[in-house]
Amino acid sequence: MKKQFTLFAAMVLMAGTFTACKDEVVAKKYARLDVINASPDAPGLNVIVDSSVLSPYVLTFGTNMGYMQVEAAKKNVLFKTFLSDTTTDSAVLRTEVTFKEGEHYSVFLVDSFSKLTALLTPDQWPATQNGKAMVRFLQLSPNAPVLDVVKMVDTTPTVIFGNMGFKDVTAFTPINAGVYDWSLTFTGKDTVIGKLPTMIFNTGKSYTIYTRGFDSTMGKKALTATVIVNQN
Repeated sequence: MKKQFTLFAAMVLMAGTFTACKDEVVAKKYARLDVINASPDAPGLNVIVDSSVLSPYVLTFGTNMGYMQVEAAKKNVLFKTFLSDTTTDSAVLRTEVTFKEGEHYSVFLVDSFSKLTALLTPDQWPATQNGKAMVRFLQLSPNAPVLDVVKMVDTTPTVIFGNMGFKDVTAFTPINAGVYDWSLTFTGKDTVIGKLPTMIFNTGKSYTIYTRGFDSTMGKKALTATVIVNQN
């Protein structure tokens, strides 16, 4: 009888151990991804990571989805035209990204739709000093000449971000928090070709400014600039 009891106790212990192992779930690790449609003539696009639709709505030109949670691992990121079948391989663009735990990333869809490419930027902003905001600039107008972002001081331009060619990206740069009205000029020339929207940069926050659209074009595809709040 004692042997039977001992055997029964061992079986109960083994069953409990198996159940504990079965219930133990390895916690997933995550990063965050933002996608920005900066292709002037692209249609609305869906963002798909592996087989899951990531964007809560279709991304049209000049819009971004905001940071969304993605698993920290190597992932296939697909971009498909709006209303395409998300269960089949009908992507108009595919890129592979290795996401690291706790990191932030942006993918900018750039160039004309026929030449569509994905520009990946790790979004790393250092700690800001008191009274400072962090700002970076991307030049994403496919056919624009080299550009400067300038601050006009008594009609004299002071270059903030200079000599920016297509797909050039600056680092996040500390500036004094406040209200700014910046302009765009062709590098080496003083003529203002466009004005950025009035921007309010708050202490301790991070921002991205990017140009988009076609130079010498009117309407919705015209050269302009957009501001994204990265850290709010």
